[in-house]
Amino acid sequence: MTRVGIGIKLLATIAATFLLTGILTYLQPGIFCINFVSATTLRIAAIALIAVGLWIKLSSSRVPSSAFKNKELVTTGIFSYIRHPMYSSWILFITPGIALLFRSWLMIAASLVGYLSFKHLIKDEDEYLTRMFGQTYLDYRSRVGEIFPKIRPSREPRKVRLDE
Repeated sequence: MTRVGIGIKLLATIAATFLLTGILTYLQPGIFCINFVSATTLRIAAIALIAVGLWIKLSSSRVPSSAFKNKELVTTGIFSYIRHPMYSSWILFITPGIALLFRSWLMIAASLVGYLSFKHLIKDEDEYLTRMFGQTYLDYRSRVGEIFPKIRPSREPRKVRLDE
């Protein structure tokens, strides 16, 4: 496993899907363009999605390189909420944001294709991390979501005391 994990394969799949769906949208704009929402609204939503995606990507991309070199498992910061934040940034934010910039509902399919590719490809990365870190990784994996944060109920109900 390289320090970029499945990243290159995942981005190649998303890029190929963008190319195909972009060509189809260009050839048949009446079918594939989003016309029921104003272009301004789509641009604002696109910029917001891309900005969040880039923030997640940038906040998570510095740490793994040095951790990979030092054979350390990163479980702090954004990695305490999402195991694969860099992939999450592309699948959930950047890819849909780009699709909205092009006003193409069909290009949003690149996110779905990216997610399905991620689910297929991530097995190799998970196996590698399990071999490297054993039970520590398995415990981490059980409590932190892959690309969506896990919603954890509070451990104990809060007790409220009413003073008279």
